[in-house]
Amino acid sequence: MDSLLRQTTAGRVRGIHFSDCLTWRGVPFAEAPSGTLRWAAPRPVQPWGGVRNCGEYGQIASQPSNSVTSKTVGGEDCLHLDIARPVTDETLPVVVYFHGGSFIFGSSHDVQLRGHNFCRQLNVVYVSVNFRLGVLGYVDTTPLAQGSDDDVPAVANPAVLDQIAALRWVRDNIAQFGGDPNNVSIMGESAGGAAVVTLMASPAAHGLFHKAVVQSAPAASVHTPDQAEYWLADFLAQVGLSDDTTLTELRRMPAEWLTAVSNKMVLDSKAMISLNTCFAPVVDGDVLPEHPLAAFQAGRQALVPLIVGTNRDETSYQKFIYPTAAARLVAARRTLNNYDPVHTNEVLEGYPKVVTRDGYARFLGDAVFWGPSMQVAEFHTKRAPTWVYRFDYTPRALRMLKLGAVHALELSALFGGDDRRTKLFTALGGSADLVIVTMQMQRQWANFFHEDVPRSDWLPFEDGHRATMIFDVDSELQIDPRRAQRQAWANFDMTQFAGQL
Repeated sequence: MDSLLRQTTAGRVRGIHFSDCLTWRGVPFAEAPSGTLRWAAPRPVQPWGGVRNCGEYGQIASQPSNSVTSKTVGGEDCLHLDIARPVTDETLPVVVYFHGGSFIFGSSHDVQLRGHNFCRQLNVVYVSVNFRLGVLGYVDTTPLAQGSDDDVPAVANPAVLDQIAALRWVRDNIAQFGGDPNNVSIMGESAGGAAVVTLMASPAAHGLFHKAVVQSAPAASVHTPDQAEYWLADFLAQVGLSDDTTLTELRRMPAEWLTAVSNKMVLDSKAMISLNTCFAPVVDGDVLPEHPLAAFQAGRQALVPLIVGTNRDETSYQKFIYPTAAARLVAARRTLNNYDPVHTNEVLEGYPKVVTRDGYARFLGDAVFWGPSMQVAEFHTKRAPTWVYRFDYTPRALRMLKLGAVHALELSALFGGDDRRTKLFTALGGSADLVIVTMQMQRQWANFFHEDVPRSDWLPFEDGHRATMIFDVDSELQIDPRRAQRQAWANFDMTQFAGQL
């Protein structure tokens, strides 16, 4: 039997041996969402005859080139996924990974995320997913349907529906790759972590996964209908189109023209410091009936075991954004007033050092990542098993720069890779320590994927103690760390943007 030849619902695929793994790359799970399918719900991929060669990674989603220029990369034929598994005949747990990148950048096969070390060390089938990004995935164009002559309707949440389509593909096909369709964990970091929270709150995704891992998620980054309308108008203005533009007209424009404005929208919006991101899922009353935090509070999320956490110094690089103490205090107050002016002072009382550079950076990281993640944990633990972590490990280079455990640093440990970013961080020493932290994290995640719980030394996050695992060279369990700040965020409402649009 050819160990690299597998049957899917659309046809046969052949993978390759790579880095002591079996891997299938660029496996399509839906049709290319271009032309009249742009902004539409994903369509099942058309069957093919013969054997499809899946030894090369597919096209990444259309996105800016991650620079200040208007250059774009990728394209619309992006709805495919990559699979990696150990070279065994075992039926293994499945981990489906959603990449980060502020809802605008990234891909399934970013070097750090290819999962070869991850699948071997954790003994899992690893699936990394591509989905639409930026203006093509996270702008609600449904108001433009009037006057269009297209028969294919737009949807409010194209990217979320892509992710759900990928999970359905996994349900229907992953057994052919030695994965257990009854033991599927979804996992993501940053915007990918927010995707996991969104999927947990989407009834359409319920039953397609059985566990979840949420890493450094901006879990409050969800658009109300008013925000979605504002960002659609901004998008049209950036492209030079009027409000009466039809969906048909927009679908005829080259994708690279539309994508080129994504970076400018982000740069113009000051999205992080205003907590009003250009691109995000939208509460549409259908795929996402309500804000995920509201769903969690009401217990309407998927009640599956959950790991959730953040890094200690998520946004430390923002410490230089404001030059004076007065400017930092004004900025912090404005950030909070954008959502819940009634509880602004209550939050600021938990941050007496917000006027300092380090204090402001800590506050902003908490506002974007830690505060919403703690609310997710507080709501979820009332109904389903929940474990909370904080990643503190910092290599010498980042200590010298006084940046600490910055956003996405935990990926270097969890994936245990030798990518360029990890090598840069450990260039001045720390690679041996990173190996120790990698081993600790991978053991915990592996136990969770295989046994539904982390190892016994990691207690669940519960009202009685709020245990938090601190990952460092000498990892330890702490009881309710940063209690005052946690309490400061407890009543803050992040579900309704009340600021000026």
